[in-house]
Amino acid sequence: MSLTDLLFLLALVWSVIYAIKYALNNHSSSLLPSYTRANAGLARRSGVFSDTTVTVHSLYLRVQTTAWNAYHDTLANKLSRRGRVLAAVLRGFYDIGTVAGMLGMLLSLGFLAWTCAGYALLLARKVIAPPGMGMPLEVGGFVKRGLEEGMGGESGESGLGAFGVTPIIPGVTVPLNHFPIILVAVFVSQIVHELGHAIAAAVDAVPVSSTGVSLIVCLPAAFVSLSTAVFDTLSPRARSRMVAAGPWHNLVFWGVLLFFGWVVGDKGWGLVGYQDVSGLGKVVVRVEADSPLYGYIPTGSLVTKLDDTSLGTKDGKKDIWTDYLTGSNREPVLGWCVGREQFGENRLNLRVEWEVNVSALRCFQALDPPGATGCPDPIPVHNAKYSKRCTSSDGCDTTSICVARKERLLTLTYLGPSGGIESTVTWSGPVNEVWEQMEVGKWMPRITLLPVWLPISFGVFWEYLKMATLSLYFLNLLPLPHLDGTKLLSSVLDMGVQEEYSGEEYDIEALEDSGRHERVRSMTRWKSRIERYIPLMVIWLCVACILAGIIHL
Repeated sequence: MSLTDLLFLLALVWSVIYAIKYALNNHSSSLLPSYTRANAGLARRSGVFSDTTVTVHSLYLRVQTTAWNAYHDTLANKLSRRGRVLAAVLRGFYDIGTVAGMLGMLLSLGFLAWTCAGYALLLARKVIAPPGMGMPLEVGGFVKRGLEEGMGGESGESGLGAFGVTPIIPGVTVPLNHFPIILVAVFVSQIVHELGHAIAAAVDAVPVSSTGVSLIVCLPAAFVSLSTAVFDTLSPRARSRMVAAGPWHNLVFWGVLLFFGWVVGDKGWGLVGYQDVSGLGKVVVRVEADSPLYGYIPTGSLVTKLDDTSLGTKDGKKDIWTDYLTGSNREPVLGWCVGREQFGENRLNLRVEWEVNVSALRCFQALDPPGATGCPDPIPVHNAKYSKRCTSSDGCDTTSICVARKERLLTLTYLGPSGGIESTVTWSGPVNEVWEQMEVGKWMPRITLLPVWLPISFGVFWEYLKMATLSLYFLNLLPLPHLDGTKLLSSVLDMGVQEEYSGEEYDIEALEDSGRHERVRSMTRWKSRIERYIPLMVIWLCVACILAGIIHL
């Protein structure tokens, strides 16, 4: 997928949204309700679309509904009446989530501060270092990585990859066609997050005001609105449970994904119509449309060799494809035994007129004696039926000479989607471009109707899902405005103040409470200061990290 395709798809989606809005509400910015009058009675009886609001403004779409409130109320009633044991278990579960939330907040703050300190050290070294002296890439035990790491490039000094963390930027750090998959993974993680808030609210009988989804340009989001009036009357411990439940769900979900990935892995594809062909080579899943290879190697083909290196592995763990195309140490390419007359022995050291017009891709160089050149027909040379592989002319008969490509090329040997004889494609250019322009996997469909891209696309989605849910856990616990970290910090501080109020009885007339009241007042002042200054500090740290990252780009 190119950037043009992505922008066209985005424009198409918003065109459809505005077309529906125009048809239903005659250019109104709000659709109330989101059904026509003809089916309004059915919608009211079913309750699905009752009190559903769809708001469209510029590139912002918001769908808010109360259709799920009744289900949430039913769950809350069952937990309070017949499910008291389950409610107690859930309270304990979400109490653990409160502890995990505070630990996650401390880890997030610590990592943010450590990152800013590392960037400050990098800037200081850049200013202090003498002109012409390179700056060390290792800071504080973390290795600074460039964007091209893992893609055949050399390590650079890009701030995007500093301290072992590379941000996901479609088209820069990850392929652009991963962008829709990333959006779906983030949206699923948000749904898991909001379910945490909703279930924790049901445990403490806090009603849900509304639920919904939104779309800002191309970024989807899910939300659950709780009754603020009831939420504010809860104890600090209950409020902490409810706030921390969202990030806690993300952390638990991440653990579940890790567990299933460890137990099942990708072996399940063998049960649904796919076969593992890693012992033979790599399956071509996709070739970029703007690649020179597009149309020459069909999707579903099995690439068996790169030059003379077989791609088949016994255990399926070693990735020869990536190592060969992105590594610097490639095995030497064998030559071909070519007849001296076919090679043009009488022209070995001569440059005749017709050779000037022959493509250099057809030209070969003799290995023994070295330096002799010729441009025979490359098709029979590459055909294993007509030519023998060699390392020197000693491996050929007396009528042949050992030759190799004059230019270092890459030969891909593959079997077509329907099998048959082997075919070859020769690539001229940087070999890491082949790795970037071709997507390969190890699962070949046994049934023609099964898409070859499904296993690898689902694997990519699975990895992004793990990354997204863990990122939401840490990100939401930062004490920033509109994030869960701010409310969690306030609720936990309230728990500390409440402990002072819940002490033993004391004699007011004897003024025995003066010390306790002073401690409560002091804790209240400190709570107010922490709630005020911690978010400001975190905002400045985030701004500093972003600016420092831009400077190091």
